[in-house]
Amino acid sequence: STSRRQRQMCIRDRFQIDGNLGAPAGILEMLVQSHRNRIELLPALPNACASGALRGVCLRGGGELDMEWKDGALTWYQIRGDSRLPIYYRGERFA
Repeated sequence: STSRRQRQMCIRDRFQIDGNLGAPAGILEMLVQSHRNRIELLPALPNACASGALRGVCLRGGGELDMEWKDGALTWYQIRGDSRLPIYYRGERFA
């Protein structure tokens, strides 16, 4: 018999919606944010991700983002689609 605590905490299940979907969403928010009527690139880049790339990230407003960064600095980005939101990088309007 399954205890009430096991049913409530999903102890037996391997898939937990908060852990399996919440963590990737939080990581993506550190790399790009598209709310407050703007797109912010690398708003909270962690030191562990000093260099990297993203491809095909959906943005609010209908755009799709590709970008690359190295040593903590943005090196390239491209937005495809209909997004007309202003781009910000390190608090300054970038484009």
